[in-house]
Amino acid sequence: MLCALCISYFINYKIILEGFKVFSHNPSSKSCVRASRPYYRIVNLVIYDESSKYEQQMQAELQRLFKGAKYGAYTKQLFISCKPILTDITHESGHMLYIKCSESYIPGILHKTIDAMKYCMQTYDFDILIRSNISTIIDFHRLHIKK
Repeated sequence: MLCALCISYFINYKIILEGFKVFSHNPSSKSCVRASRPYYRIVNLVIYDESSKYEQQMQAELQRLFKGAKYGAYTKQLFISCKPILTDITHESGHMLYIKCSESYIPGILHKTIDAMKYCMQTYDFDILIRSNISTIIDFHRLHIKK
């Protein structure tokens, strides 16, 4: 039952995913550059539930590590959380990206992921989009990214 439900959600979002021809694009290409959009080498979307005390502690730790590592202006990290009372589908506030949905494993995490990716594709120019979990720590300096 659970697997069938997951497959159903993936089939329903297949059309949306096909709209994302690539998740990594080259902003030096004239078709991707828009002067009004900020550019980042890496956009890291972190799945996050504000109501969990554990996840609040992890968010504080990730923000501390992120600031201390001095990744500079080339990396954007957004914590994705559901907020059912939003009037718009998405709302960015600091390092938070709120999605209009209810926190749940199914379909909450899928909704957060798809809507956050859509938001990033419309809002930023970037080379790499990463979707990680709150318990994942990424050392962006160790990613061997060619400039």
